[in-house]
Amino acid sequence: MLGMMSTTVPTETETGGHGPARTWLVVALWAGTAVSIVAAGLMLWSAQGEAVFMDMVASAFAMCF
Repeated sequence: MLGMMSTTVPTETETGGHGPARTWLVVALWAGTAVSIVAAGLMLWSAQGEAVFMDMVASAFAMCF
């Protein structure tokens, strides 16, 4: 029949929903990434000192732009 639309409701997998378990996994991965970057920065700062660390950070930002 032409012109009739489907009245079925899409399921969670059809709409791309992943549920709360997937959401917590994504949050945990982003948090772990942030903690790793901060920890690496702290280790660099403790090993190289504040002046060298700030020069390296400024150079890294300059390379991005």
